[in-house]
Amino acid sequence: MLGRAGLRERRSRRRGFTLVELLVVIAIIGILIGLLLPAVQAAREAARTTQCKNNLKQNTLAVHLYHDTHRCLPPSSFPPDPTWTYAVCWFGEVNYAANQVDITKGIITRYIENNKGVFQCPSLASGQLSLLYGGGTGGYGYNQNCGTTYYPPPNYWPPQVIIKRFADFPSTGRQVLFTDSAWVNTYYTPPKAEENYFIQGPEDYNFFTSPGTHFRHGGRIACAAFLDGHVETWRMANVPPPGYWPQEAKDLLEKVGIGYLSEKSVDLYRPY
Repeated sequence: MLGRAGLRERRSRRRGFTLVELLVVIAIIGILIGLLLPAVQAAREAARTTQCKNNLKQNTLAVHLYHDTHRCLPPSSFPPDPTWTYAVCWFGEVNYAANQVDITKGIITRYIENNKGVFQCPSLASGQLSLLYGGGTGGYGYNQNCGTTYYPPPNYWPPQVIIKRFADFPSTGRQVLFTDSAWVNTYYTPPKAEENYFIQGPEDYNFFTSPGTHFRHGGRIACAAFLDGHVETWRMANVPPPGYWPQEAKDLLEKVGIGYLSEKSVDLYRPY
């Protein structure tokens, strides 16, 4: 039998991990994390996309309720007040002087019970875009072909409110109403990507069309709500940016992922 001294000697011979073994374990853990992290990120983005689609469905339902009440679709905005300080838009009343939004006064706000959460796209990452009015627009754009304030040339005054009804759209299942939205503001030097609260088709020149759908979700897809109430995910159509844009604006458009749902306006943005 071993005495106490023998037991102490055997215990002293037990060793821990060597440096090589420790490095191998760390490397294995790193590989596992590297394999799991993309899956976790993809799952999170899928959840955000689902939430975005639910938000757009709620906004579309609000448009339907507005139509039931007023017998017309809401415009994207009403004309501003005479001092150009305030304008009532679909998501709230904009105070241009204070760069703020009062969401309680939006055109469709009462129909979503002042729940501003449905105006906020969960995938609108801070820092990716310059936020308008403190992020008050939430990252969604309303199709101006469904109603808007129009400034007719050549004087672009006085403004005209264009009103549409369901009867004006033969195929509500093909008429886009809302999408994830942003645009490249070329009035700045250098240009910058901003939130935007309306969209147009690529051939809607009377609305001074500009690429306006933001393909911000995983795999460069955008959520789009249609007039009949259903919501889909779409990929960007192959529409080149305006030829007169500076190259840095074109590069920014590609980098951020802003474009159109279709190469044509007819049949998706407007029926005719």
